[in-house]
Amino acid sequence: MKVWIAQHLFVVILVSSAVPLTDALGSTVCADRFNGLSFADPASCSSFFVCQRGNAVRRECSNGLFYDPKIQTCNLPGLVKCFNGDRGGAVLGDVKANVTLVPDGKAKEEATATTTQTTTCPPTTTVTPAVTTKKSKLMLDAEDADDAHSMLHVTPYPLSNRIDVLRSQRDCRGINDGEYLTDPKHCRRFYMCHKNRVKRHNCPRNQWFDRETKSCQDRELVLNCPVNRN
Repeated sequence: MKVWIAQHLFVVILVSSAVPLTDALGSTVCADRFNGLSFADPASCSSFFVCQRGNAVRRECSNGLFYDPKIQTCNLPGLVKCFNGDRGGAVLGDVKANVTLVPDGKAKEEATATTTQTTTCPPTTTVTPAVTTKKSKLMLDAEDADDAHSMLHVTPYPLSNRIDVLRSQRDCRGINDGEYLTDPKHCRRFYMCHKNRVKRHNCPRNQWFDRETKSCQDRELVLNCPVNRN
């Protein structure tokens, strides 16, 4: 019975730790910040927050990218100092993350070690509810923040639909007409294959090519161009 109570308290503490983080970000970090300012999520390498009307809205980088607080946009994982959500620094300036979140792997390991010490409770019965409840709570709090949070529910494009980067003028050989290629140095420039040849295109001014929608979008809405320049 004592072991079951200890497990129950561990789950409650783990779930409740997500609430102060969202509240603090929504009411403190963005209170005096201008709209559009972004900063890292201390619990995830691929997610970040954007200040909108005084609220911190959680967003997710495209599949395979990490948020880079130095350039305030998504970047290649090899260029971002982050491991399992630990960035080893402040969330934004002098505002530090004062809530410690237990990584999923560690939480599972501790819960499993607790259940193996007793024969009265089924093993690993508390692991899945703890992790699932934590994620659903974060999503629920993010939904209450702002309408722009709908990006949280966007399913990343599968790897097979990713656009390749142009490396040479021969890249369109054997490729169907209409396939897109991106520029390795410019976010505004993109290419389309036509009759086994590369045809260059440029987005309008103040717009970048979005690799997921395969169209030109306002540059502040495009988060999947690692070079982050025209």
